[in-house]
Amino acid sequence: MLRRFGLVMLVLALSIASMGFRDTTAPDDDAAPRARPALGPLDVVTSSVARGLAGLRSPPTSLSTCDDRRPEIRRAADDLFDVDHVARQALGRHWMDLTPDEQREFVRLFPRVLTQSFVRIVERYSADDVMSADEEVAGTFAHVRSRVTPDHAAESTIEYRLSWGGSRWTVYDIVVDGVSLVSTYRNQFKAIIGASSVADLLQGMRTEPSRCRLSPDVVAAAQGEPR
Repeated sequence: MLRRFGLVMLVLALSIASMGFRDTTAPDDDAAPRARPALGPLDVVTSSVARGLAGLRSPPTSLSTCDDRRPEIRRAADDLFDVDHVARQALGRHWMDLTPDEQREFVRLFPRVLTQSFVRIVERYSADDVMSADEEVAGTFAHVRSRVTPDHAAESTIEYRLSWGGSRWTVYDIVVDGVSLVSTYRNQFKAIIGASSVADLLQGMRTEPSRCRLSPDVVAAAQGEPR
């Protein structure tokens, strides 16, 4: 079962440049303080990726090699995705097969799966790539399209699909070179459940963190080796 569950940790070949926030407010000493306007779709995507990059470049806060355990990376992924929506869509028709307690547990465990994918996005970032990005907003839905052209490699297209939840924009799917993240998850979960059960899927998600290896520095220190 655990070997099958390894499929869940999707590796996405994505890359996107980090961009700053757009300050859309103007100073007004006489006016009462106003809340900062919600970030636009493009800002949501680029700021989350920039935070992920900063998290990967910072020293790890745990002893394992699992980069998604770094708090800033987890927070950036949580802020980027509509976790509840993606979790339900990822299970597809199997969502209704879960008891309410199982549904709640799946939503609680699912952010780790999303964060692993987010880490793969950030890991593929390269400042040497030629990149461009634009946004298209239609009511409560938006697309952020990015085109990445690495040196000596074919162009890659990444489309972030977002929806407005009343207070902020969140990502409900990412399409990489025509392949949907949600559809890929759905196919993987369907295969796992078909070969075993929902209970085995949840158990695999519970035990996945224990499979992280200790970092080489920790192992070397324990063995008294110079780092």
